[in-house]
Amino acid sequence: MLLTISYINNNEDSEIKETTFAKRFLQTAEEKKDKPILIFYTTESNDEPIRLTYGELLVAINKVATGLFKTVKLKKGDVVGLYLPNCLPYVVVEGAIESCGLIMFQLNPTYTSDQLSRLINKGKPTLIVTASPLLPNIRNFNSDIKILLVDTPNNDIEHNNFSFKEMMNTETDKELLQNIRNQIQPDDLIYYGCTSGSTGDPKICTYTNRQFSGNMMEVTEEYSKIPLERKKILGFVPFFTTTGHIILGTMFLQGFFYVLTDKFNPEKLFQIIEKEKVTNISASPAAFLALMHHPSRTNYDLSSLKECMVGGAAASNEFLEKVISTFNLDYMASAFGMTEGCGLLYKMPAKSTGIAAGPINHFEVRIVDRETREIVNIGYPGELEFRSNIMMKEYLDNDEANKQAFTEDRWFRTGDEAIMEADGFLKITGRIKEMILRGGHNIWPNEIIDVINQHPKIQETAVIGIPDKFQGESVVAFVIIKPGCKFDNLERELRDYLKDKLVPFSIPTYYFDLPELPRNSSRKVYAPKLKEMVNDLIQEKFKKLAENNKDKPTTDHGKELAKLWSQWFDVPIDIISRSTNFFEMGGDSLVGVQTTALIKKYYEDIPFNFLNTYQTLGQIEDFLIDPEGSIKVDIQLIKDYYEVKSKTANEIFGEINTIKNKNRKRVAVTGATGYLGVYVVNELSKRDEIEKIYCIGRSSNLSELKAKMLSMMRKVNIEINDKIELVIGDVTQKNCGIEPTKLEEIQRECKSIIHCAAVVNWNKTYGQLKEANVTGVINAMKVAGKSIDFVYISSFGAAIKKNETLSDKMPKKAFGYIQTKWLSEHYVRKGKEIGINSTIIRPCYIIADSKTGVCNTDDFIYKFIRQCILTKIAPSDVLLNLTPVDKVAKGIVDFMHSNKIINLLPAKQTSTNELFKIFNEKYNQSITILDKEQWMMKFLEMTKDNEDALSIVPSLVVIYKNYEFTSDFLNGKNDFLNFEDNDIIVNFNKLNESGFFTKEGCHNLFGRSK
Repeated sequence: MLLTISYINNNEDSEIKETTFAKRFLQTAEEKKDKPILIFYTTESNDEPIRLTYGELLVAINKVATGLFKTVKLKKGDVVGLYLPNCLPYVVVEGAIESCGLIMFQLNPTYTSDQLSRLINKGKPTLIVTASPLLPNIRNFNSDIKILLVDTPNNDIEHNNFSFKEMMNTETDKELLQNIRNQIQPDDLIYYGCTSGSTGDPKICTYTNRQFSGNMMEVTEEYSKIPLERKKILGFVPFFTTTGHIILGTMFLQGFFYVLTDKFNPEKLFQIIEKEKVTNISASPAAFLALMHHPSRTNYDLSSLKECMVGGAAASNEFLEKVISTFNLDYMASAFGMTEGCGLLYKMPAKSTGIAAGPINHFEVRIVDRETREIVNIGYPGELEFRSNIMMKEYLDNDEANKQAFTEDRWFRTGDEAIMEADGFLKITGRIKEMILRGGHNIWPNEIIDVINQHPKIQETAVIGIPDKFQGESVVAFVIIKPGCKFDNLERELRDYLKDKLVPFSIPTYYFDLPELPRNSSRKVYAPKLKEMVNDLIQEKFKKLAENNKDKPTTDHGKELAKLWSQWFDVPIDIISRSTNFFEMGGDSLVGVQTTALIKKYYEDIPFNFLNTYQTLGQIEDFLIDPEGSIKVDIQLIKDYYEVKSKTANEIFGEINTIKNKNRKRVAVTGATGYLGVYVVNELSKRDEIEKIYCIGRSSNLSELKAKMLSMMRKVNIEINDKIELVIGDVTQKNCGIEPTKLEEIQRECKSIIHCAAVVNWNKTYGQLKEANVTGVINAMKVAGKSIDFVYISSFGAAIKKNETLSDKMPKKAFGYIQTKWLSEHYVRKGKEIGINSTIIRPCYIIADSKTGVCNTDDFIYKFIRQCILTKIAPSDVLLNLTPVDKVAKGIVDFMHSNKIINLLPAKQTSTNELFKIFNEKYNQSITILDKEQWMMKFLEMTKDNEDALSIVPSLVVIYKNYEFTSDFLNGKNDFLNFEDNDIIVNFNKLNESGFFTKEGCHNLFGRSK
């Protein structure tokens, strides 16, 4: 049965049959006393491994347990720390601790003395079990605590050092052990588990006997085709991790037969699998990647391996299927667990197995909206939460952490952003705290990781965000390159690979290859360490660039620009050469207009599209030496315009949609996750005659697309609804990248396609934007064909004649973005020749939602208003065609079947006099209105050292040119588009509440945080 909401309850039978670890352990030991239970391999040794039956293991455990009570003088309830790497004594001591009423405290053997000291102060162990090389880390801060050494022959009781070998020689006191075990109660604590410590300060999770034993007994594979008596499970994960604890727990309580090793060594593991006929492996994604890509893998007979489980980090279904095909498995699953969950809590078998995903017995799992805490619908992201009687009791002595982690009804907040699919499969999109905010966009590292990992030369990837003074954060990718592979230029090759697979703001700024990724105690990639490393890596990169920089700027204005780029991009000036490319440096619209503002100091009449054409510092220098002789026109624009004028429509469009269906009640929207796109979708949803809206967007998978859509809708306070269906697509691809079945459905059922998709970038050339903004239009028109009305959302900047006609005059000095809109209109007109019914709608300046005041503060209009308010001066009599975004969306939907060109103009323009009069009256301010020329002189003088203010200078042409556009189509019926006084007040209130008019700027409106 498919799910509709993100909630699964597998706790219908809430009774926990298990009571204590000791009771289940002794019962299993009796049932399996003569059966083999473990084989232990030492990786660096060629000696035969140690093989034990359950009965032999029980004897060793009882000997050590007796020694702990009689020699070390422990008492029931004492805490025992295990500060050890994988070794056989670890297994024996763990069994002794947990079967005899003691509390096991697992400690990572890589902890430094300082880290260890902090944890021991929290956990307060009476005894620590360790090895001699690690002993100084303890004695550095505590000379009195009792120590059990696994590698010394004799006790040194005077110095509180005891010998594991002596413990093994102790005569078992069965009566003592039976008496202690009989006293153990289900609610007695048995375990202290440290969280992975991604913040650098691990918390300690506490388990009771009932919780831990109950969880371990639910670790089953009821779908396994291998009988338990023939199953051999290879375990090489560190025992101190949650996964390691599960391995030993299931061995003790269920009698699973394990082949254990002291460390991860792929070559040795292949030998073990071949020799021991291993049937099962449990490991992390990183371990499986290393095994799959190891050059020696095919040299061994691994055919006995039939079932695998991946844990330690969430794995996609694609990853599971890859492991299945690599090792020819019968079964593969991703196991999601947490230390807070006592171990395992959710299993996701590969979808090809046909086995349902879901929580283990006694768990409830849900995904909730991070703000409302309501359960979200299937396919939408939120915070993963779980609840169970077999999860941890609480964090040890940490009331604040417990209060933050648990809801009042004991749901545990994981801090993981997740999406649940209708079949129960979970996708962990990332830690909520790891989300990257770049230029106002939310970026999930996992989406980038998934795409880069598909590159044939990449073995593993990690992605982090680092501070960026303009973008908020920059994206950094770290990769491990597969053995035998190499890149000539890692950064260039990965950028080229990603440009068609990720939206531009998700493409990393920096790329570094590492021999291995830093990991925490759970073998998860340790992001804090990467953030610690990245500055040195960037500085090393800069140093190499500076040493090889033999082409520095030669002119005064070139040197001045290099200095400013150094400040704006936050890079050393020595790395900037004449070949330094503005866009490759990470240049965006903000830094672009700041650059053009500087250039206008030397040459006033630069083209709007200046940086589109002159991208390197050297090209800019050469232009400023001879401006008049340097004006260029994008050759690609000329070629494409010639094509649209010379070729027939059939030659341009080829095969188009001709499906006939008179009963069409659906609409498709491209670019639906954009600012205008979500409002168009919302407006369509209000129309009773429309039964479904296909929202087409580019993403690596449907879950990520849903996350983007929901994120944008949240920003603008729009609710999701049942009419919306998200469709993965890419308008730059044939058939808009839509899979064939869904494409046929759209072409059969839709009456309109509203094409909002476009890359809005004022610094890129026509050629750079062509694929997204022109090819995308052609592809969408072919999908529409003769059967669907095509609605093209253009721009009033393309209205060269200022009326509702097309101009054949090429806009040579316009921005590349406007050039793409102008040429696309010509393709739309061309399509009419073969029966593609089309409407061109040209919105003006799109501003705030008239009802909520939510707006895109990145837009020039808002930057202009903000600077006027901060400087307390504004120009007079500037008339602007401002239209609220919700009203624009209404106009688009109202007129989508018009088959006309429509300049979507308001009935009245908004004047700066009116705007600032309202502001002054509303907030008792005194913005002074000046003559345009006077204002410009004073503004430039007041803001000459202000980068934010400089950023709007190139766009101030609108102040001098009050363009008089006309709209015959809307004449007399466009009052609904006006930016009314009340709309202005609502917008100002929202901006004011958000701090937009302060020097710091706002941090919670749609747009780049300042």
